[in-house]
Amino acid sequence: MNEDLPDDLMSTPVTPQTYADVVAHLVPEEDRVRGCVVLILIGADGLIRQPVLIEDAGPDDARHCGDFLAQLATLLAETDTFVLFARGRGGAAYLAHSDVWWERTLTEHLGDRVLAGYLAVPGEVCNLADFPRDLPETG
Repeated sequence: MNEDLPDDLMSTPVTPQTYADVVAHLVPEEDRVRGCVVLILIGADGLIRQPVLIEDAGPDDARHCGDFLAQLATLLAETDTFVLFARGRGGAAYLAHSDVWWERTLTEHLGDRVLAGYLAVPGEVCNLADFPRDLPETG
């Protein structure tokens, strides 16, 4: 990651090459440690519309977000908006069952509106797509 993000991040289009930097910038260390999910809403023009922080997002909380995510999916489609998401948690950078739950829940509800997903742990941001998928089924 580079830390050369523009001062006015909201008025500069983000790209796949800058996603990790955007997540690092928008997911504070203290929220990572407490556990969170951040949905970064991005317009078709690549501009960040709004980051949405779900605080204290525990391992099982993904199961309870279905109604919210269904409404969000409708809004995203109507406004041609996409989501870059980050699962923040304490600990080391490995793929935990709770990370898989959050990733699956978000991608199942938001579908092709999801640009990418990241894991944000203290001091590190990793693309979820880079982790091996040898975990047993969670559901």
